[in-house]
This record gives sequence, C-alpha cells and structure tokens, in this order.
Amino acid sequence: MGAISLGRKLQILDLSYDQLGGVIHDSIGNLSTQPVQLRLGGNRLWGSIPTGINNLVNLTDLRMQKNNMTGNIPAVIGNLKMLRLLDLSENQFSGSESSVANLTRYIVT
Repeated sequence: MGAISLGRKLQILDLSYDQLGGVIHDSIGNLSTQPVQLRLGGNRLWGSIPTGINNLVNLTDLRMQKNNMTGNIPAVIGNLKMLRLLDLSENQFSGSESSVANLTRYIVT
C-alpha cells in the first residue's frame, strides 16, 4: 500500500473489497489521522500484521478478514485498549491466539 493522505476528521477508513494487493507496511501506524475503524477485508493483502498497528490507539474496529495474511498475530494488538471488534478470519495465521487472549471483547480469528 502506498502513501495515503487523510482528512483530519476521518473516523472510518474502509478499503474493504477494493482489490488491494501487497503487504501492509509498518507505517500504517503513522497515519496523520487516527481512524476509529480500519477495514481492509476481502482484498489480496499478504504478509504479517505490522507491529505499527499498535500506534492506532483509537481503533475500536479492525477488520482484515478474507486476505492472505500469514505469520503470528502480533502481541501488540492486545495493547489496543479501545478495540471492540477484531476480525482476522479466513487468513493463514499460524501459532496460538495468545497474543489477543487478554482482550475480553468480540474477537473473530
């Protein structure tokens, strides 16, 4: 994914089912605006979830379902205290889900 310029009031960044392909770069955590919802499901994204996602501290909704994501679910996702919905279903993650075990909210993996 290349550089994205966002407005100051952006609440929802919905790029789901837009035929995006490639790796999600760690700089996703450096978005100029902190979206509350990040929706990237139904694309052709691959690779692991970048640890930079931890910088999106206002996220309540993170959807990356139906991609080709791999690797372990990073422990930093467990630090997203506002997160209420995490959908990582229909990917190729390996390892345990212990990194998100401390989240008591609605989780789909």
